[in-house]
Amino acid sequence: MPHHNPEYVGLEDILYMSDALQRPRLWVLVFFLSIYLLTFGGHFYSPDEDVIFHVTHSVVEHRSFSLLTLAEPRVLQFQMGIDGKRYSRYGWGASAVAIPFYLVGKWSTQFVQLQLQGFVARLVTALVSPIVSAISCVVVYSLAIAFFRKHKQAFLITVLFGLFTLTWPYAKMNFSESLLTMELVLAFYQLFRYTQDGRASQLVLSGFFYGLAVATKMASILFVPLAGLYLLAHLYEQNGRLAGIRKHVKHYISALLCWGIPIALLIVTVLLYNAFRRGSPFESGYGSAAGLMRYPLLEGLYGLLFSSGRSLFLYAVPTALFIPAIMAFTRSGARRPSFSPWSSSLTLSFSPSTSFGMEQAVGDRAF
Repeated sequence: MPHHNPEYVGLEDILYMSDALQRPRLWVLVFFLSIYLLTFGGHFYSPDEDVIFHVTHSVVEHRSFSLLTLAEPRVLQFQMGIDGKRYSRYGWGASAVAIPFYLVGKWSTQFVQLQLQGFVARLVTALVSPIVSAISCVVVYSLAIAFFRKHKQAFLITVLFGLFTLTWPYAKMNFSESLLTMELVLAFYQLFRYTQDGRASQLVLSGFFYGLAVATKMASILFVPLAGLYLLAHLYEQNGRLAGIRKHVKHYISALLCWGIPIALLIVTVLLYNAFRRGSPFESGYGSAAGLMRYPLLEGLYGLLFSSGRSLFLYAVPTALFIPAIMAFTRSGARRPSFSPWSSSLTLSFSPSTSFGMEQAVGDRAF
């Protein structure tokens, strides 16, 4: 039987006890996927998308991570590796997830003329973004149901997330941000399910998605310690204070291992990938980990939040609700829901100092 907390609706109940609650999720998926596909560009908008595609192509066709086919002069976002070959500066996550889409696109090219085959291959591969964005909306809807217990309120929150934030614009482009958003919301979703149901498989899935997020973009490692504190807080609350910790130490260790091992394994693959390309596990395509804080924090925050060209408050209006939301959550003492605004605060504190760009604001997209 699922574990019940009187303060929250059990996600086990939501997912398995009522077919009537399954149907709204399906309609949420269909609704947002239809919008994203209708507004989908069907082509690449920047060299970044081309690089992700070319890495996928190289892995499938040549069993190599290097950029072997650079026919397009616009594909300039690469760095020279220690072996003299060209490599993407991005993580392997986005290219790996795109492999099934690339294979479907490659198969589809046999039905079109030769001059259209490149377009079709890119078109199908780029479908990653609208699909994972729609899945993110379903997860946000499920979390909103669990938090607020009302379908109308949950759907309104999902509409704000799916249509009035950066989720929609990114759904039409094959950047890694849409995939990263899905990975982060799924990771927290599984972690929250564990606090309700107590299943080890939920911890494993949460750890897997957090690790995959790091493999997609290294900056998302910021979410891992915060999520770990969330898990520890739940275990502490569940097992009591110091006496409970001593009594249930095996349960603590088991839970932390189930969650932490998938994260650690995937982070190891990221470090090996860096070492293979750059000669150092801590040297990514964005530079040394020690040199990430390149810009003044206040200058970066101003640009990210208030500048006319990139302001989140201008281009993702519901982001303005972030400030009253975090204040309300803090006053209420609701530990679990407040994970989201606090995770966004952490990301906002870090992102402007690493790169003044909208794509760095993963916290405000994902949470």
